[in-house]
Amino acid sequence: MPSPGPCKPGSPARRQVIRSLLLCAALLCFFLLPPPASRPTPLYARRAREKCGMKTRSQTTPKPLNTVRLPPVESPRARPRPKPKPKPRPETRKKGALGDLRRPKKPPTAFFYFMEDFRKTFQVENPSVKAMQDVGKACGEKWNKMAFEEKVKYYDLATERRAEFEKAMAQYNKKKMNGELSEESE
Repeated sequence: MPSPGPCKPGSPARRQVIRSLLLCAALLCFFLLPPPASRPTPLYARRAREKCGMKTRSQTTPKPLNTVRLPPVESPRARPRPKPKPKPRPETRKKGALGDLRRPKKPPTAFFYFMEDFRKTFQVENPSVKAMQDVGKACGEKWNKMAFEEKVKYYDLATERRAEFEKAMAQYNKKKMNGELSEESE
């Protein structure tokens, strides 16, 4: 009767042989396959590949790609779009006119009244500075540093002019509603 041998199914010897074969296969894969891009190839793996005659990626030339020409596709921009209809303009406004010239002009704010005074004194003190940008920057810095008590006179002046503007605007609107201001009598 022949002996079944040490590698019977399920025997510890057979398990040992399978483990060693798997280990050899893993080591071969480790040495012969290229590493992932995140890890550089170790020196011992490069030497193992050189012994087997394998070429690295940098030594092989890339194969040319087979390109296929597709027919041109009509883009959505190439199609003519219908032009939107222009909005009707009000007939009261003439082309080129920027508005009613008889309408009262809005008064400046308190800062601009301060800027008028400041510009005069600043030009006397600094005759070499000609750029309006520098004058405006210095004016803004001084305005921000001023106490409220110093700004009050400019705020008062601005509120007076604003009240005058409100009265003039009320008269203008009344004349416009009555038809006293017509477009033809300019």
